[in-house]
Amino acid sequence: MNRKLLFFLFAVFLAALLFLTNQIFKDFVLDFTFGIKKEYLQLKKNFNQFLEDHFNQQQTIQKLRNQNRELFQYKILYSDIKERYNALLQDCHIIEKTSLHLQPVQALSYVTLGDFTTLWIDAGIPNGTIVGALKGAYVAGIAMGEGKRSKLLLLGNKKCSFGVQVGTKAYGIAVGNGDNRFTVVKYIPNYEHIHIGDEVVTNGLDGLFIYGIKVGRVVEIKHEGSYKIAKVRNYADLSHPWFFWLMKL
Repeated sequence: MNRKLLFFLFAVFLAALLFLTNQIFKDFVLDFTFGIKKEYLQLKKNFNQFLEDHFNQQQTIQKLRNQNRELFQYKILYSDIKERYNALLQDCHIIEKTSLHLQPVQALSYVTLGDFTTLWIDAGIPNGTIVGALKGAYVAGIAMGEGKRSKLLLLGNKKCSFGVQVGTKAYGIAVGNGDNRFTVVKYIPNYEHIHIGDEVVTNGLDGLFIYGIKVGRVVEIKHEGSYKIAKVRNYADLSHPWFFWLMKL
C-alpha cells in the first residue's frame, strides 16, 4: 500500500514538475521569439526609414542641382545685363559735352563673322545717309543706312574715313587700317609740323562730326611723297561694341 502511495505521489510530483518545466520553457520560447520579432520589426522600421531618407535625399540633391543650374543661368544673364548697363552708363556722360541731337543705338551683330570692324546696329538710318558714331566721348567710326538696315563702320574698317586735325593746325583724313585700336591719318602736308604724342580731333569739315571730338594720339609718323602719314592710337575702346551714339548734325 505504501508503495502505491509513493508511486502515486511520485507520479503527481513528476506531472507537476513537467507542467512547471513546460510552462517555463513556453515562457522562455515566447520571450525569446517576442524579442526576435521586436528586433526584426525595429530593424525593418529602420531599414524602411533609411530607404525613405535616402530617396528623399536623392530627390533633394536633384532639386538642388536643378536650382543650382537655374541660378547659374541667371548669374550669366545678370552678368551680361550688368556689363551692358555699365557700358551704357559710361557712354552717357557724352551728353554733358554737347547739346547736339544724339541717338543712342545698340549693336545687333557683326556683319561678317571674323570681321570685327563692321556691325549691324538698331538705328533706322535712311538709305544712303552717313552720320558720325561715338563711343562715350570719343569717335568710334561712321554709320550709314544700307537698304532697310543700318551699318556701323568702326575705326578699324578700311572704308571708314572722316576729317581730322593733328596737333594745333595740321589737317588730314583719318582712315581705318583693319585694327580697331589704331587709325591712320593720311594727306598731311609735309610742311606741317606734327609730333608723336600730338592729339588728334575731328576737324568739323566733313559734315559727320562737329569740331573737337577726340580720336586719339599720334604714335608714329611716316613720309609718303609730298605728304605725311600719322599712325594714331585710338581713345575709344571698341573691344566691347555694345552701345554707341550717332551724331546728327
